[in-house]
Amino acid sequence: MEDVIFMPLTVAIGQLNPAAGDLAGNVRKICSFVATAREGGADLIIFPDRAITGYGGVDLVDRQGVVEEELLLFEEVRGASEGISVILGSERMGSLVSEGSEGDVQAHDLFDCILNLKGVRVGVLRGELSVDEVSRYGQGLGVDLIANLVARPFSVGGRGRVMDRLAWVAMECGVGVVQVNMVGGDGGFVFNGGSSVIDPGGVVEFAAPQFVEGVFIHTIGSKTELPPSLSEIEVVYDALLIATRDYLQKNGFKRAVVGLSGGIDSSLTATICADAIGPGNVTGVSMPSQITSSESREDALLLAENLGIEFREIPITTIFNEYLRTLREEFGRRVGGVAEENLQSRIRANILMAISNRFGHLVVATGNRSESLVGYCTLYGDMAGGFAPISDVPKTMVYRLAELVNEKAGFERIPGRVILKEPSAELRVGQRDTEALPPYHVLDEILKALIDEKKSVEEVIDSGYESEIVLDVIRRVRESEFKRRQAPPGVKIVSSIKEAL
Repeated sequence: MEDVIFMPLTVAIGQLNPAAGDLAGNVRKICSFVATAREGGADLIIFPDRAITGYGGVDLVDRQGVVEEELLLFEEVRGASEGISVILGSERMGSLVSEGSEGDVQAHDLFDCILNLKGVRVGVLRGELSVDEVSRYGQGLGVDLIANLVARPFSVGGRGRVMDRLAWVAMECGVGVVQVNMVGGDGGFVFNGGSSVIDPGGVVEFAAPQFVEGVFIHTIGSKTELPPSLSEIEVVYDALLIATRDYLQKNGFKRAVVGLSGGIDSSLTATICADAIGPGNVTGVSMPSQITSSESREDALLLAENLGIEFREIPITTIFNEYLRTLREEFGRRVGGVAEENLQSRIRANILMAISNRFGHLVVATGNRSESLVGYCTLYGDMAGGFAPISDVPKTMVYRLAELVNEKAGFERIPGRVILKEPSAELRVGQRDTEALPPYHVLDEILKALIDEKKSVEEVIDSGYESEIVLDVIRRVRESEFKRRQAPPGVKIVSSIKEAL
């Protein structure tokens, strides 16, 4: 490989975590980042796409006056950019460039513009780099460096594909690439940052850390030590943390309340909340009935002690029995069955919502992706809440995350019995999840094939799964769509759980 030509250009990456719709607040942060970059000796600072509006804030751009407000606020950025050039992306206006240092801007048929800065021609482009589009130019692209502004939501395995594409573009065109991505949670999406600089040989010469907001300064052509690589499961946990933290904070909540069943899902959810906003801001509530085992009650308490969160136990047996008495009079017979089971879940939801109303906590729901997809959840019961952190996390990944938590802590922060015991909703004596569902490793494999890989039922059956099981799974997914339509928002990690088959 030929030596990479050194470019006398120092670039700052403004890895921004904007709040959707808070245009003025986002611009204040942008101006602060500009000042930091200038003080650090940068010639240019690049921000992600949708930096002023935030990702979800683009829904506002059709409202009268919002585009004008964005342009007006960009003038504040211009005013703060003396001595440094600034590039940021806008949904309606493409790339906005402030030439605070010596440089000139030219038009181009591929790029939003070309900025000539210190003899380096920087092609500015917002949105994902199209391999087909760029390959038409090859070595005749006409720039030395591509500044690519994106707002790309995180997904499992997505970063590797992106880095491969950036490396291909750099080598195909013989140019350096700086890609700047957003960071932080925004409603149902989370952004991992991980902004990178790729040299013309396709090698990563600089990478900003994932899930960290800040200004990162790099001189193009120099080599720096890259952040330590994380395993897939570590990255997922970091994504869940920042998504949960930002959802609460950006919606004005300081505290969370979580129902603790003593099971794996609520244990992981409570741990995520404690790590995201601090254990002193989390309340765990155990609500045992006459069905609840002593082990589950013990595990809920032990988890709370291990996490250092506030713990409350509010038994529901008396309330439950009163419900049964009232309904027997109404129905003229014993309640029984699913109606009786789901009463317990809905009583617990009412208690959590009462705590929320009284103290202003956000109820954090604990359902996972696998159970949501097949409808193994109670509408207005365990589905109740304002946010559901693990709603797009498959059950098998829930276990991997729990094991990661304990591994990083060096002790069983989530009690080992919670991870090892057979899953149960504990809504009737002796109940086990496998009475209604195939083993979770089988269920997740089938759901992945049907939904993520979009295989046909026939293809999944032909791959070795029993036809009766596959048909039952897809029936459950289709029949439970109405539940998912009413589920609390959660962060997308694997895919959208609201997709109907």
